[in-house]
Amino acid sequence: MEMKAWWRPITALSITVIMLNQFMILPYVALFAKASPGNLPIEFWGVAGAFLGAYTIGRSVEKTTGKQSEK
Repeated sequence: MEMKAWWRPITALSITVIMLNQFMILPYVALFAKASPGNLPIEFWGVAGAFLGAYTIGRSVEKTTGKQSEK
């Protein structure tokens, strides 16, 4: 399997895990551990937004070029 076939799902899963950890797991642990979760850096949101745009555009291009080549 080529890398281009699996890099997007792996990256999306990684971003999802980071966000779940930050907003669901760490606040729950902080209730018992007397620790406060830190904030995600602003760069993370830029990377997540850029990835979402690239993923959307990439999938759109794959779908449209695939349909044109079938005709």
